[in-house]
Amino acid sequence: MESMKQMRRIYLDYASTTPVDPEVVLAMEPYWNKTFGNAGSIHACGQEGMKAVDDAREVLKNFLGASALREIIFTGSATEANNIALQGVIQRFAFRNGKKTHAITTVIEHPSVLEPLRKMEVKGLVDITYIRPSRDGIVDPEEIRKALRPETVLVSVGYANNEIGVIQPISEISKIIRDFSNGISKLPYFHTDSAQAAQYLDMNVENLGIDLMTISAHKIYGPKGIGGLFMRGGIELEPLLYGGGQEYGIRPSTQNVPLIVGFARAIEILTPKEGNAWNDMAKKLQAYALEKIQDIHPAVEVNGSLEHRLPHNLNICFPGKEAELLLIGLSEKGICVSSGAACSSRSQKPSHVIQGIGKTERDARSSLRITLGRTTTKNDIDRFIDSLQELLL
Repeated sequence: MESMKQMRRIYLDYASTTPVDPEVVLAMEPYWNKTFGNAGSIHACGQEGMKAVDDAREVLKNFLGASALREIIFTGSATEANNIALQGVIQRFAFRNGKKTHAITTVIEHPSVLEPLRKMEVKGLVDITYIRPSRDGIVDPEEIRKALRPETVLVSVGYANNEIGVIQPISEISKIIRDFSNGISKLPYFHTDSAQAAQYLDMNVENLGIDLMTISAHKIYGPKGIGGLFMRGGIELEPLLYGGGQEYGIRPSTQNVPLIVGFARAIEILTPKEGNAWNDMAKKLQAYALEKIQDIHPAVEVNGSLEHRLPHNLNICFPGKEAELLLIGLSEKGICVSSGAACSSRSQKPSHVIQGIGKTERDARSSLRITLGRTTTKNDIDRFIDSLQELLL
């Protein structure tokens, strides 16, 4: 039997993070110790860094269909971008008006959306309406319409869920919000966390009708520690940090030039041709994996809609089985999968997402997330299935 040292590890947790593409590593290399100037410096070394940042900002601007460079804000992560957007908007209007505001979100959002909203709710800055999706994980746009109030300043609905991969009807929700404001007010602003979506879905903010969009580099074969926020021109928010003018004063910190360059290169690699080819392959591998899982354990249930879902994601409930034991057993066999979001995997709490779509705590504790990547093969899936079957016996 293969030893762990000889056994090739099979990684099936691409929703958590991706390896950095070699082209991205190559693009970043000069900015570590050759072109290392602070992008805020006026001298020639600094201006080389600023040019790299501006070039990268242009890449993201074009990718998202933004109308101006200043609509792209580089952040330290998608979590930070979510916090800047949510706290920034709510605090600006709560402080300005001197009274509590209102926001709408869903119960299945990423913790970096839910937790800052709850903190502001506790502080008395905002009332939150939490929309519960249907059992297939999809938010009914009409529920958003019913929740809107005159004092609503923000709606935040994730584009594609990080755990179950379900895609939300963002354009329909946007139309409802615009109809509500009737062109009289820019409020409420519509924010979407699209960290999981960039590799698979239309990211054009005009097509989607988005005011604030969060994006992440390390989900698309870019480096960790860098994210981005699209912020439509004219939006007012309160910065979380003070002490500099970088990123138009929205995120005043020294720009991390190598990571920004890597982020842009990862975006450039996401050409429509390559993206469509991978989408097609991912969909086939997803169907193959599900068929094989159902063959060895017919009682399994897919968590969330299979139709309206990212093509690389399978979130499966194994009734009567402990997901944590399956995860550990698979890891010992060289197979890396997860039981939910990486940011909350050590909390030992059952998935709020799976419970949020109407399933039980026991279902949540019996669910695994399998997510595929560009280098995943049928042989990888076959080995995963063989290892899983041994653990299910």
